[in-house]
Amino acid sequence: MLAMRLSLKTTLAGLFAGLALIACAQGALAIVKLSGIRHSITEVAINWMPSVVAINAIRSEVDQVRIKQYRLVTASSDAQHRADNQRQYETSLDRVAKVRTRYEALISSPEERRLYDAFAASWSQYRRVGDDVQRMMAAGQQGEALEVLTGSRTVALYDAIRETLDRGVSLNESGAQRDADAGVTNADAATLTSWIAVGLAFAASLAATVLGMMRIARPLTQITRTTADLAAG
Repeated sequence: MLAMRLSLKTTLAGLFAGLALIACAQGALAIVKLSGIRHSITEVAINWMPSVVAINAIRSEVDQVRIKQYRLVTASSDAQHRADNQRQYETSLDRVAKVRTRYEALISSPEERRLYDAFAASWSQYRRVGDDVQRMMAAGQQGEALEVLTGSRTVALYDAIRETLDRGVSLNESGAQRDADAGVTNADAATLTSWIAVGLAFAASLAATVLGMMRIARPLTQITRTTADLAAG
């Protein structure tokens, strides 16, 4: 009888310890997976998507610089118009500088830095071309300025700038997609783990219930019946 009680005690203790272990393991894994999900969401929210927005802003402002250059060269019919066009062109240059500063703080990988450095080098060359165009316009050489602005070298340089910016957008979009996929994977893993933990906990609880009925309730019922028979003589 003592051996039976010890066996029952050990079995029940093991089952309840198993329940506690399942709960702890499920909670720990959930914390790990939630941490991964938080990291993925944070990367998308404060790095990848803001970088996409900033690069697109740079690309838009670079296009505006190109438009203002054409306006400076082709629509400066007098000194007043040339001064107005010059001012608009310089304003566009300042806007490029501002969005570049905003984006530089978001660069997060060597590949992204390499692409940005390539853009910066091409943009510096393009700025020097723009300076040459301004000097020609100031000297009254409108035809020469237009020839430089529309020349194959300048066009190729402008295309290279846009191509590099496009690659930067693609890089950040891929990073956002990668972190989004990782977040979904972690969420799926956490969900699956929770279902497994629920199943194991249910099985352990059912085993404890069956054991209690067979090893506790049934003997007590038998003892009650025996005692009643003895009392009845």
